[in-house]
Amino acid sequence: MRVTAAVGLALLAIAWLASVAGAQPLRATAPAAYQIVRSQFSAPPGLFDAGGQAVCPTGTVVWGGGTANDFANGTINTSAFLGSAGWHARVNNNAGSTEGFEVDAICAKKPKLYRFASNQIDDPAGAQAHGSATCPTGTVLLSGSVLSDGDTTNVYLLSASPSGPHSFGATQENASTSDEPFTVYALCAKKPPGYAIVRVTQTASGGGGIVVPESYCASGSSVIGGGIQVVKARPAAIMSASLVGAGTTTAWLGVVQNEAAASVKVTASVICAA
Repeated sequence: MRVTAAVGLALLAIAWLASVAGAQPLRATAPAAYQIVRSQFSAPPGLFDAGGQAVCPTGTVVWGGGTANDFANGTINTSAFLGSAGWHARVNNNAGSTEGFEVDAICAKKPKLYRFASNQIDDPAGAQAHGSATCPTGTVLLSGSVLSDGDTTNVYLLSASPSGPHSFGATQENASTSDEPFTVYALCAKKPPGYAIVRVTQTASGGGGIVVPESYCASGSSVIGGGIQVVKARPAAIMSASLVGAGTTTAWLGVVQNEAAASVKVTASVICAA
C-alpha cells in the first residue's frame, strides 16, 4: 500500500466533519440511558497491531461501536463487541511514528431479546474472504462487528456493514503467509422504536482518491450502529474509519482511500433507533 498526498486530505476531512457535527444541535431521541463512550489510544509503528477498548457505564450494555485511525496509511484489523460490556478495536500502524486512534461504544439499557449471533469465516493465506452473521427470527440487527485472528499489519478489514435489518457482513484481506480466520457478529434484539437503516453511497476515484461518506438518522432518532461497505472490495481500497460522527448522536461516517486504478463505490450505513 502506497501513501499519497491524498491521505492528508482524509485526515483534514475527518477534522472538518468533526467540527461540523460538533456544531449540530443534538435533538434526537434515543433508547433509555443512551450514551456514547469514546476512548483515545496510541498505536506504535511496527509489524503488529495495537488495541484499545471503550467500556459502557454500569447499568447499560453495548448496542454498537466503531473505530478510526488518525494517521496516514493505517488500516483496521478488528472492530468488535467486548461481550455486552463495550467495544474493542485493533488497528494497524504502517506509519513511521506512534499515532492515535479512537474507539467508540454506543451504550443503553438492555433491550428485550438481546443476544449475539456469530459466524467464523476461514481466510487462507494471500486471500480475501467474506462472511456474514444473521439474527434469529423475531429480532432485528442492532449492530455488527468483526473479530480477526490475525495480529499483523497485512491482515485488515476491507468492509464491515449491515446487509439489511437482520444480518451483518464483512470482508477481510489476508496478505499474510498463514491462514487467518475471522468472526462476524450480529447483535440482535426486539425491534426498538424508530428503527431504520439509512444509507449513503459515494465514489472514490482511482489512484489515491479519498471518500468520507456520512449517513444520518432521520429526525427523532439516534445512531445505534453502522458500517462501511466498499462495493466489490479490493486490497487497495483501504478503510481507515468507521464510527459515530464526532459530536453528534445522529451520524455514521467512514474514510476510505482508494489506491486501485479504477474508482470504487463506498456506502455508509447508519442504524437508528429512538
